[in-house]
Amino acid sequence: VGRNATLERVVTFPQARLGDGALVRDSVLGAEVRIGHEARLDSRPGSGLEVEIQGKNVIPEIERLGTVAGDGAVVADKAIVPPGTLLPPVP
Repeated sequence: VGRNATLERVVTFPQARLGDGALVRDSVLGAEVRIGHEARLDSRPGSGLEVEIQGKNVIPEIERLGTVAGDGAVVADKAIVPPGTLLPPVP
């Protein structure tokens, strides 16, 4: 976890890394995920989101949802990832 990075209600798998100043809320970060410096993965109430899962749009039945990042996913420095984003694993 980088300097001044903020994690709130986040599940991280082994070797996930967060850059300096990154903000991650209500998210799941798979193994070896890389979050860039000052990147923002914020969250919203699940009832206010519509997420595409296997070709279907669904409204999550959870209180809040940020990002679900599959193993090896990379988020660039200063990127802003919208709540409800599903980043696929990197093969």
